[in-house]
Amino acid sequence: MRYNIPAVLPEVINFGSEDYEYSWKIFGDEALGGKSKAQITQNDHTLKISGNIVNINNTAFACLRSESLEHDLSDVKFIDVEMRSDGRPYAFELEYNHGWHEDKLGYMIYDGSQEWQTVRIPMSAFSKIRFKQIVDSNYNPDVLKNIYRFGFYVSDGIEGPFEFELKSISFIY
Repeated sequence: MRYNIPAVLPEVINFGSEDYEYSWKIFGDEALGGKSKAQITQNDHTLKISGNIVNINNTAFACLRSESLEHDLSDVKFIDVEMRSDGRPYAFELEYNHGWHEDKLGYMIYDGSQEWQTVRIPMSAFSKIRFKQIVDSNYNPDVLKNIYRFGFYVSDGIEGPFEFELKSISFIY
């Protein structure tokens, strides 16, 4: 695992196999004794994440996390996520701490549509969260100078299948 490798933030992160820029990994509740499962399917222009959530001792979650590369998002005004999903809420997270259970910034995406859409997230809409719980709706903007990972979480705790697909993440200045 690599940490603190400064990288130039691209204007767009594309998820297609033709222009795959980041390494993405599945991380799930198995670390806490859970039984949820997830898999990645790489397509020409998208990355699909699907699986099944199993709620054991309130640990039901699965996520897709990027490799560790340090980015400065302090000048970014919006993040656009081009995606489609099964209608579940999904969290988009910006990690500035190295522990998966530590504070990070999160935004819940409630798209409710299986059609492609671009979700525009103002940086001011992120909340400070700790393991699925909002800790504070305000955060210190200095943390944006050291974002080292991006993540998408299925964390609604509802048992059953899930699926979402990503085309791109764009950073708007």
